Amino acid sequence: MGIVYPGDFDFFNVPTLPEETSLSSAGTALRNHTELHDDINKAVMALEANAALKTHDHSGASGIGHGPKLSQANTHQNADTDSSTTAIHHTLGTGAWQAAPGNHTHTVAEVPQHYRLCTSGSRPSAYPGLMIFETDTNLVQVWATYGGTTGWHTVFGSPPQQPVINNYYPTVVNPPVPQPALICRVRQRNPQKLVWSGTILEWQDELEDPYNCFNPAASLTAITVRQGGLYQIDCAVQWNPQIVPDVAKMVLCINGQETTLRTQQFMRGNLYTPGFSQTLSLSGKLRFEKDDVLTVKASFEAPNNIIGQIFSFVEQVVDAISGQNSGALASRLDIVNVGA
Repeated sequence: MGIVYPGDFDFFNVPTLPEETSLSSAGTALRNHTELHDDINKAVMALEANAALKTHDHSGASGIGHGPKLSQANTHQNADTDSSTTAIHHTLGTGAWQAAPGNHTHTVAEVPQHYRLCTSGSRPSAYPGLMIFETDTNLVQVWATYGGTTGWHTVFGSPPQQPVINNYYPTVVNPPVPQPALICRVRQRNPQKLVWSGTILEWQDELEDPYNCFNPAASLTAITVRQGGLYQIDCAVQWNPQIVPDVAKMVLCINGQETTLRTQQFMRGNLYTPGFSQTLSLSGKLRFEKDDVLTVKASFEAPNNIIGQIFSFVEQVVDAISGQNSGALASRLDIVNVGA
Protein backbone atom coordinates (compact mmCIF):
# COMPACT_ATOMS: atom_id res chain seq x y z
CA MET A 1 0.00 0.00 0.00
CA GLY A 2 2.85 2.39 0.88
CA ILE A 3 3.04 5.63 2.89
CA VAL A 4 2.46 9.32 2.12
CA TYR A 5 4.85 10.88 4.75
CA PRO A 6 6.46 13.42 4.54
CA GLY A 7 3.83 14.75 2.14
CA ASP A 8 1.08 14.05 4.67
CA PHE A 9 0.41 11.96 7.75
CA ASP A 10 -0.16 8.19 7.50
CA PHE A 11 -2.84 6.25 9.42
CA PHE A 12 -2.01 2.81 10.79
CA ASN A 13 -5.16 1.12 12.11
CA VAL A 14 -5.84 -2.50 13.09
CA PRO A 15 -8.90 -4.77 12.47
CA THR A 16 -11.75 -4.32 14.90
CA LEU A 17 -11.73 -8.10 15.51
CA PRO A 18 -8.04 -9.02 15.31
CA GLU A 19 -8.61 -12.41 16.98
CA GLU A 20 -10.92 -13.44 14.15
CA THR A 21 -8.93 -11.87 11.29
CA SER A 22 -6.22 -13.91 9.56
CA LEU A 23 -2.75 -12.40 9.14
CA SER A 24 -3.18 -12.48 5.37
CA SER A 25 -6.38 -10.39 5.54
CA ALA A 26 -6.75 -6.68 6.25
CA GLY A 27 -10.16 -7.15 7.80
CA THR A 28 -11.57 -3.77 8.80
CA ALA A 29 -8.09 -2.19 8.61
CA LEU A 30 -6.28 -0.81 5.59
CA ARG A 31 -3.44 -3.34 5.51
CA ASN A 32 -2.91 -6.97 6.25
CA HIS A 33 -0.25 -7.96 8.77
CA THR A 34 2.62 -8.12 6.27
CA GLU A 35 1.66 -4.81 4.65
CA LEU A 36 1.37 -3.15 8.06
CA HIS A 37 4.89 -4.19 9.05
CA ASP A 38 6.25 -3.07 5.70
CA ASP A 39 4.61 0.36 5.82
CA ILE A 40 5.58 1.00 9.45
CA ASN A 41 9.19 0.18 8.51
CA LYS A 42 8.96 2.68 5.64
CA ALA A 43 7.50 5.33 7.97
CA VAL A 44 10.31 4.85 10.47
CA MET A 45 12.92 5.15 7.73
CA ALA A 46 11.19 8.26 6.38
CA LEU A 47 11.28 9.83 9.84
CA GLU A 48 14.99 9.08 10.18
CA ALA A 49 15.62 10.64 6.79
CA ASN A 50 13.53 13.78 7.28
CA ALA A 51 13.08 14.61 11.00
CA ALA A 52 15.69 16.64 12.88
CA LEU A 53 17.03 15.67 16.26
CA LYS A 54 15.58 17.46 19.30
CA THR A 55 19.03 18.99 19.86
CA HIS A 56 19.49 20.28 16.29
CA ASP A 57 21.11 23.75 16.09
CA HIS A 58 20.15 25.16 12.66
CA SER A 59 23.84 25.72 11.90
CA GLY A 60 23.48 24.63 8.29
CA ALA A 61 26.06 21.87 8.65
CA SER A 62 25.28 18.47 7.14
CA GLY A 63 23.77 15.73 9.30
CA ILE A 64 20.59 15.24 11.31
CA GLY A 65 22.10 16.95 14.37
CA HIS A 66 22.18 20.36 12.70
CA GLY A 67 19.43 21.33 10.31
CA PRO A 68 19.30 24.19 7.78
CA LYS A 69 19.92 27.79 8.70
CA LEU A 70 16.83 29.89 9.32
CA SER A 71 16.20 32.94 7.14
CA GLN A 72 15.62 36.28 8.85
CA ALA A 73 11.98 36.27 7.73
CA ASN A 74 11.40 33.09 9.75
CA THR A 75 13.05 34.33 12.94
CA HIS A 76 11.48 37.78 13.32
CA GLN A 77 7.79 37.05 13.02
CA ASN A 78 6.96 39.13 16.15
CA ALA A 79 9.84 41.63 16.15
CA ASP A 80 9.66 44.55 18.63
CA THR A 81 11.18 47.01 16.15
CA ASP A 82 10.90 50.67 17.28
CA SER A 83 8.28 49.77 19.89
CA SER A 84 9.95 51.31 22.97
CA THR A 85 13.25 52.41 24.49
CA THR A 86 13.88 48.83 25.64
CA ALA A 87 13.19 47.25 22.23
CA ILE A 88 15.93 44.98 20.88
CA HIS A 89 15.50 46.15 17.28
CA HIS A 90 15.60 49.74 16.03
CA THR A 91 15.60 51.19 12.54
CA LEU A 92 17.39 54.44 11.63
CA GLY A 93 15.40 57.64 11.54
CA THR A 94 14.02 60.59 13.50
CA GLY A 95 11.22 58.81 15.37
CA ALA A 96 11.02 58.68 19.15
CA TRP A 97 12.16 55.04 19.30
CA GLN A 98 14.46 55.02 16.26
CA ALA A 99 18.27 55.11 16.31
CA ALA A 100 20.22 58.08 14.92
CA PRO A 101 22.20 57.55 11.70
CA GLY A 102 25.96 57.98 11.96
CA ASN A 103 25.88 61.00 9.62
CA HIS A 104 23.11 62.89 11.41
CA THR A 105 23.57 66.58 12.29
CA HIS A 106 22.07 68.95 14.87
CA THR A 107 20.30 72.16 13.97
CA VAL A 108 20.55 75.32 16.04
CA ALA A 109 17.27 74.39 17.70
CA GLU A 110 18.87 71.17 18.96
CA VAL A 111 21.69 72.86 20.88
CA PRO A 112 21.79 71.45 24.46
CA GLN A 113 19.30 73.05 26.83
CA HIS A 114 21.80 74.96 28.97
CA TYR A 115 23.84 76.40 26.07
CA ARG A 116 22.62 79.26 23.87
CA LEU A 117 23.82 81.07 20.76
CA CYS A 118 23.16 84.80 20.87
CA THR A 119 24.79 88.21 20.51
CA SER A 120 26.06 90.52 23.23
CA GLY A 121 22.83 92.50 22.80
CA SER A 122 20.41 89.56 22.79
CA ARG A 123 21.50 87.50 25.77
CA PRO A 124 18.79 85.16 27.15
CA SER A 125 17.30 85.35 30.64
CA ALA A 126 20.07 84.12 32.92
CA TYR A 127 20.21 81.48 35.62
CA PRO A 128 23.20 79.80 37.35
CA GLY A 129 25.05 77.49 34.98
CA LEU A 130 23.65 78.90 31.71
CA MET A 131 26.39 79.22 29.06
CA ILE A 132 26.23 81.39 25.95
CA PHE A 133 28.32 81.99 22.83
CA GLU A 134 28.15 85.56 21.52
CA THR A 135 28.47 85.48 17.76
CA ASP A 136 29.44 89.15 17.57
CA THR A 137 32.24 88.99 20.21
CA ASN A 138 33.31 85.32 19.95
CA LEU A 139 33.06 85.06 23.74
CA VAL A 140 31.88 82.01 25.67
CA GLN A 141 30.31 83.17 28.94
CA VAL A 142 28.64 81.53 31.93
CA TRP A 143 26.20 83.04 34.44
CA ALA A 144 27.68 82.32 37.87
CA THR A 145 28.97 83.84 41.08
CA TYR A 146 32.76 84.28 41.28
CA GLY A 147 34.57 86.34 43.88
CA GLY A 148 31.28 87.58 45.30
CA THR A 149 30.07 88.91 41.91
CA THR A 150 27.07 87.36 40.17
CA GLY A 151 26.84 87.94 36.43
CA TRP A 152 28.25 86.87 33.06
CA HIS A 153 31.84 85.62 33.43
CA THR A 154 34.00 84.95 30.38
CA VAL A 155 34.96 81.28 30.04
CA PHE A 156 36.86 81.56 26.76
CA GLY A 157 37.94 84.39 24.48
CA SER A 158 38.66 88.07 25.05
CA PRO A 159 37.03 91.23 23.65
CA PRO A 160 38.69 92.56 20.47
CA GLN A 161 40.89 95.61 20.85
CA GLN A 162 39.42 98.85 19.49
CA PRO A 163 41.70 101.33 17.67
CA VAL A 164 41.80 104.89 19.01
CA ILE A 165 41.50 107.84 16.62
CA ASN A 166 43.89 110.70 17.42
CA ASN A 167 41.74 113.85 17.35
CA TYR A 168 44.76 116.03 16.59
CA TYR A 169 45.54 114.07 13.44
CA PRO A 170 42.17 112.82 12.17
CA THR A 171 43.69 110.98 9.25
CA VAL A 172 45.99 108.86 11.45
CA VAL A 173 44.80 105.74 13.30
CA ASN A 174 46.93 105.02 16.34
CA PRO A 175 47.86 101.45 17.28
CA PRO A 176 45.45 99.68 19.67
CA VAL A 177 45.61 100.93 23.22
CA PRO A 178 47.84 98.59 25.24
CA GLN A 179 45.81 96.37 27.50
CA PRO A 180 46.41 96.55 31.25
CA ALA A 181 48.93 94.19 32.79
CA LEU A 182 47.71 90.67 33.35
CA ILE A 183 46.69 90.02 36.93
CA CYS A 184 45.06 87.03 38.57
CA ARG A 185 44.12 86.73 42.26
CA VAL A 186 42.57 83.53 43.61
CA ARG A 187 41.77 82.18 47.06
CA GLN A 188 40.79 78.91 48.74
CA ARG A 189 37.25 78.70 50.00
CA ASN A 190 37.42 75.15 51.36
CA PRO A 191 40.05 73.44 53.54
CA GLN A 192 42.06 70.93 51.52
CA LYS A 193 43.66 67.70 52.73
CA LEU A 194 47.41 67.80 52.10
CA VAL A 195 49.62 64.82 51.28
CA TRP A 196 53.11 64.82 52.77
CA SER A 197 54.78 64.11 49.40
CA GLY A 198 53.06 66.99 47.65
CA THR A 199 49.55 68.31 46.93
CA ILE A 200 48.56 70.72 44.14
CA LEU A 201 46.50 73.46 45.80
CA GLU A 202 42.93 74.04 44.66
CA TRP A 203 41.31 77.47 44.33
CA GLN A 204 37.63 78.32 44.46
CA ASP A 205 37.30 82.10 44.73
CA GLU A 206 38.41 84.43 41.95
CA LEU A 207 38.97 87.99 43.19
CA GLU A 208 40.41 89.49 40.01
CA ASP A 209 40.97 87.83 36.65
CA PRO A 210 40.22 90.01 33.57
CA TYR A 211 42.13 87.66 31.23
CA ASN A 212 40.31 84.49 32.34
CA CYS A 213 43.49 82.80 33.56
CA PHE A 214 41.50 80.75 36.08
CA ASN A 215 38.62 78.61 34.84
CA PRO A 216 37.18 76.51 37.69
CA ALA A 217 34.95 74.61 35.25
CA ALA A 218 38.10 73.21 33.61
CA SER A 219 40.51 72.99 36.58
CA LEU A 220 40.57 74.12 40.21
CA THR A 221 44.39 74.04 40.29
CA ALA A 222 45.60 75.61 37.03
CA ILE A 223 46.37 79.28 36.35
CA THR A 224 46.90 79.66 32.58
CA VAL A 225 49.10 82.69 31.90
CA ARG A 226 47.59 84.37 28.82
CA GLN A 227 50.54 86.76 28.20
CA GLY A 228 54.21 85.92 28.08
CA GLY A 229 56.53 87.97 30.29
CA LEU A 230 57.99 88.41 33.76
CA TYR A 231 55.58 87.99 36.68
CA GLN A 232 55.61 88.83 40.37
CA ILE A 233 54.05 86.00 42.34
CA ASP A 234 52.92 86.14 45.97
CA CYS A 235 51.60 82.98 47.51
CA ALA A 236 50.73 81.79 51.01
CA VAL A 237 49.47 78.53 52.50
CA GLN A 238 47.50 78.61 55.75
CA TRP A 239 47.95 75.51 57.95
CA ASN A 240 45.24 74.11 60.19
CA PRO A 241 46.28 74.96 63.79
CA GLN A 242 44.76 71.80 65.28
CA ILE A 243 47.30 69.39 63.74
CA VAL A 244 50.53 70.99 62.53
CA PRO A 245 53.46 69.38 60.65
CA ASP A 246 57.06 69.88 61.79
CA VAL A 247 58.28 71.34 58.48
CA ALA A 248 56.10 72.97 55.79
CA LYS A 249 57.22 73.28 52.16
CA MET A 250 55.95 75.04 49.04
CA VAL A 251 57.14 75.19 45.41
CA LEU A 252 55.75 76.85 42.28
CA CYS A 253 55.40 74.69 39.16
CA ILE A 254 55.24 75.65 35.48
CA ASN A 255 53.55 73.07 33.23
CA GLY A 256 53.92 70.51 36.01
CA GLN A 257 57.66 71.03 36.48
CA GLU A 258 58.99 72.40 39.77
CA THR A 259 60.79 75.74 39.53
CA THR A 260 63.50 77.28 41.69
CA LEU A 261 60.93 79.48 43.40
CA ARG A 262 60.31 77.49 46.59
CA THR A 263 60.45 77.82 50.35
CA GLN A 264 60.22 75.80 53.54
CA GLN A 265 60.18 76.58 57.24
CA PHE A 266 60.03 74.93 60.65
CA MET A 267 56.53 74.99 62.13
CA ARG A 268 55.56 74.85 65.79
CA GLY A 269 55.06 71.14 65.27
CA ASN A 270 52.57 68.42 66.07
CA LEU A 271 53.13 68.60 69.86
CA TYR A 272 52.12 72.26 70.00
CA THR A 273 48.68 73.78 69.30
CA PRO A 274 49.29 77.45 68.49
CA GLY A 275 45.61 78.48 68.51
CA PHE A 276 46.01 80.33 65.22
CA SER A 277 46.79 79.38 61.64
CA GLN A 278 50.50 79.39 60.82
CA THR A 279 51.43 80.81 57.42
CA LEU A 280 54.00 79.65 54.89
CA SER A 281 54.63 82.50 52.43
CA LEU A 282 56.52 82.72 49.15
CA SER A 283 57.25 85.77 47.02
CA GLY A 284 59.33 86.12 43.88
CA LYS A 285 59.47 86.48 40.10
CA LEU A 286 59.15 83.90 37.32
CA ARG A 287 59.15 84.23 33.54
CA PHE A 288 56.31 82.65 31.56
CA GLU A 289 55.59 81.93 27.93
CA LYS A 290 52.07 82.51 26.64
CA ASP A 291 49.63 79.82 27.91
CA ASP A 292 52.10 78.34 30.42
CA VAL A 293 50.24 76.79 33.37
CA LEU A 294 51.13 77.82 36.93
CA THR A 295 50.34 75.52 39.89
CA VAL A 296 51.30 75.58 43.57
CA LYS A 297 52.51 72.42 45.33
CA ALA A 298 52.53 72.13 49.13
CA SER A 299 54.24 69.31 51.05
CA PHE A 300 55.42 68.71 54.62
CA GLU A 301 57.29 66.54 57.10
CA ALA A 302 55.40 65.03 60.05
CA PRO A 303 55.31 61.94 62.29
CA ASN A 304 53.49 58.90 60.90
CA ASN A 305 50.66 59.12 63.44
CA ILE A 306 49.42 62.47 62.01
CA ILE A 307 50.67 62.27 58.43
CA GLY A 308 47.16 61.72 57.07
CA GLN A 309 45.52 64.49 59.14
CA ILE A 310 47.12 67.66 57.75
CA PHE A 311 44.78 70.22 56.12
CA SER A 312 44.98 73.74 54.81
CA PHE A 313 42.96 76.28 56.79
CA VAL A 314 40.06 78.59 55.94
CA GLU A 315 38.35 80.86 58.49
CA GLN A 316 35.87 83.67 58.04
CA VAL A 317 37.15 86.87 59.66
CA VAL A 318 34.64 88.97 61.60
CA ASP A 319 35.34 92.63 62.34
CA ALA A 320 35.56 93.07 66.13
CA ILE A 321 33.87 96.47 66.06
CA SER A 322 31.08 96.10 63.51
CA GLY A 323 30.59 92.38 63.91
CA GLN A 324 30.39 92.11 60.12
CA ASN A 325 32.10 89.49 58.02
CA SER A 326 35.20 91.24 56.65
CA GLY A 327 36.69 88.43 54.55
CA ALA A 328 38.42 85.12 55.00
CA LEU A 329 41.80 83.91 56.20
CA ALA A 330 42.75 81.38 53.52
CA SER A 331 45.53 80.13 51.28
CA ARG A 332 46.02 82.60 48.42
CA LEU A 333 47.81 83.24 45.14
CA ASP A 334 48.41 86.59 43.41
CA ILE A 335 50.19 86.88 40.05
CA VAL A 336 50.81 90.11 38.09
CA ASN A 337 52.79 90.89 34.92
CA VAL A 338 55.64 93.28 35.70
CA GLY A 339 57.45 93.31 32.37
CA ALA A 340 57.87 91.84 28.90
